[in-house]
Amino acid sequence: MARTIIYVHGTWADAASKCKMGLYPGTTAEGDALKAMVTAECGGSTSVNLLGFCWSGDANYAARKEAGDILAPHIEVHSGNELVFVTHSHGGNVLGHALEQLKTTQVQAVYLFACPIMTGQGKAWWTKGRKSVTHLHTFSTPNDSVQVTGAFSKNSTDSTASGQLNYSVGHEIDGVTDISLQSTSTFNAPHGWMHSEEAYKQAAKKLA
Repeated sequence: MARTIIYVHGTWADAASKCKMGLYPGTTAEGDALKAMVTAECGGSTSVNLLGFCWSGDANYAARKEAGDILAPHIEVHSGNELVFVTHSHGGNVLGHALEQLKTTQVQAVYLFACPIMTGQGKAWWTKGRKSVTHLHTFSTPNDSVQVTGAFSKNSTDSTASGQLNYSVGHEIDGVTDISLQSTSTFNAPHGWMHSEEAYKQAAKKLA
């Protein structure tokens, strides 16, 4: 069976300013590493199609929810293939919102890199979305100021069109064991390193 891998970028990604919201052919330099990582856990496939989902990248709940609403029907369209998602940062919460809307579609695997999992009012990962995924993994790296060291701050604010939304965040989903990766010293920002070729290669070794 053919496999479709969809990458969802995080907040303030460069791609967000260059495209309309939707799916595009994947052209990331890390594409081969992504495919190898998925193969390490899910095995080979007759063919692999790499796509990217572009959204506004705005740092608020409303933007992530809107993006999830638009992503959901795209997931249904590709339901005939082995469907895999790789996300970075808040792209994982965009995906969480989308999966909550699925009716019968099953997702083979989801890999959430450096995703600050919402556990308060901005929560994106609920029971329904979790159950639609066969293999679900979260990945973190020490000293990631976005996902890990700031992960348990309470009553942070997230701007929305209607004002401020209070929430708390964590970096794990119930029932999912977080996998720790070690960023290299050549990267000043561990959070950004989490969508690099090296991060995907480390993840592949952990999943094999």
